[in-house]
Amino acid sequence: MTTYCLTLNPLGKDAMPTWCSSWATQDGKVRVPVEHDWHTVDKSEGDDPDESIQQGADMLNAAIAEHLSDPADSVYVASHSKGSQVVGRWLIKYGPTSGFDPAKLKFVTSGNPTSAKDHVPWIKYPTPTGTAYTVIDLGRDKDGWCRWPNGSSNLFEIIGAFIGMFTVHKNYYAVQLNSVGVPTSYDSTGTIGTTAWYTLP
Repeated sequence: MTTYCLTLNPLGKDAMPTWCSSWATQDGKVRVPVEHDWHTVDKSEGDDPDESIQQGADMLNAAIAEHLSDPADSVYVASHSKGSQVVGRWLIKYGPTSGFDPAKLKFVTSGNPTSAKDHVPWIKYPTPTGTAYTVIDLGRDKDGWCRWPNGSSNLFEIIGAFIGMFTVHKNYYAVQLNSVGVPTSYDSTGTIGTTAWYTLP
C-alpha cells in the first residue's frame, strides 16, 4: 500500500518540494511532480483547451488514474497558486464523472486564485465545492490571490491584500499540516460541501 502525493507547482517556481514544511514527503508519502506548464501565464482560467491550465488538468487526470490503478494505493494532490487553478479545472472538468474513489483521492490546495471562498473579483470559474472529493483550501491572511476582502470598502484592507499578492502569497513554506493536510494553526475556518477553508496567520 502506497500513498502518493501528486504536486502541482505555482507559476514560475519549483516550490512544492519544500511547500508546507515538505508535507508532500511526510508520513511516508511518495511525491510525484505533475509536470504541467508552470512557466506560462494562462489568462483563460482553464476554459481554453489550447492553454496550460486545462492541459494541466488533463495531465493531472492521467496521473491520478495511473497512481490509483492499484486499489490498495491512495493519492493526495497538493498544489499552490497556478497549480491550484489546475486542481480547480480538474474538479470542474473531471470531478463529476471521474469515478475515482473519494476515499482514496483528496486535494490540499493553497494560494488558490480561484478559491471559492475569497477569490479575486475578476475570476469567472471558482473552484467547485459540491464534488465528491475532499478539498482543503489553505490561504494566508492578506494573501490577496485567495483571501481577497470581497465586499469590503476599507481601502487599507484592499491595499493590504494587493501587497500580499506579491509578498504573503509566496510564503507558505513554514506552514505546518497534520497527516491529512489540516493546518495545525489557523485563524478561521469554514466548510461548504466537501471543501474546508482554513485562513492561516
